Amino acid sequence: MLRIFLFSFLLSACTTPQMSNVEWAGEAQKITTMQDIADNAFLSELTNGKHLFALGPAGQLEGEITVIDGKCFFAQLDAQNNVGVREDCSLKAPYLVYGYFPTWRAARINRELKKMRDLTRNITEILIENGIITEEPSALLLEATVGSLNYHIVKKGGQEIPLEIKDKKITILGFYSKNHGGIFIKKGQNLHLHFISEDQTASGHINDFVIKPGTKVKVYFPRKY
Repeated sequence: MLRIFLFSFLLSACTTPQMSNVEWAGEAQKITTMQDIADNAFLSELTNGKHLFALGPAGQLEGEITVIDGKCFFAQLDAQNNVGVREDCSLKAPYLVYGYFPTWRAARINRELKKMRDLTRNITEILIENGIITEEPSALLLEATVGSLNYHIVKKGGQEIPLEIKDKKITILGFYSKNHGGIFIKKGQNLHLHFISEDQTASGHINDFVIKPGTKVKVYFPRKY
């Protein structure tokens, strides 16, 4: 189960302290402005480092990549738009945002996070409250049970196929920046979010979500030394 895996990672990783910055390869805007989908990131090379966290579209815009602690989840659609998720660290990507984060710490959250808009509106203040410099990009992890989650998986040709899940436990990997619109975040936004469901049957790029009533959101930020 992904939750058990992540929990054990959070504990065991404390024995290998180090620090990493957010990095990226390629640029999202080149896909839309130049129709350039050449591969700029190669997971087989990036996973040589320990504790890789990454997200982006797969090569040739044929799926979504979400990497959590070196586990490379590849979400893809078949001809009938059925979702398939498998582990594959041989993937390539036209652009990818990533970092190596061996340890994470639970964030202090002084406000309700019921919907995605609560997160996007408050993420800068949450970062500041947790001592994180907001002029620099940052990674984050969330654990939650969603009542509903709208997401998409890109299909060959660049079409974003809308999808939905309900009543599932998920792990969200996100990257924040207010200065990298068009690079690894859509212009006008400050977060790029992917998810993997606990049962590993659904994954992709998050468009919106609503937290299941009566449940809580747990947020983690990389621990820096």
